[in-house]
Amino acid sequence: MSSNAVRTAVRARLAANWATTPIYNVTNEFPNPTEEAAFVALEFVGGFEEQASIGSPGSNVWRETGTFLIHILVPAGTGESTALGYADTIRTIFRGKQFDGVRCYAADPPASGNGAGPIDLNGNWYGVTVAVDYDYDLLG
Repeated sequence: MSSNAVRTAVRARLAANWATTPIYNVTNEFPNPTEEAAFVALEFVGGFEEQASIGSPGSNVWRETGTFLIHILVPAGTGESTALGYADTIRTIFRGKQFDGVRCYAADPPASGNGAGPIDLNGNWYGVTVAVDYDYDLLG
């Protein structure tokens, strides 16, 4: 899992830079699947932590690395180009960016399918998923 600091920073950056659709969290929020509007869903899929320096107690750098996913879903029949356009915009929000101690690297090209990723909306949606790799340092 990712830390609370990373989740908070990523959510804030997405919210500050994306007003095109509603934003949900996969784990604890879910849109009404009868809605007829596009939306994005943020998911944190885990990572790991390792010691990045050796020093006196309390002065070591611990590095968390991981990946988060942004699922972009549009109503079935909307067209692939809408979902892909949204994905390209979202990729630029995170690709190579640093914010609140989070360093983002690659923002992978979108993977696609009906109900992208773990979201199953009975084929009523077309989805693409963008994966973003990150790291985050903390002292401890």
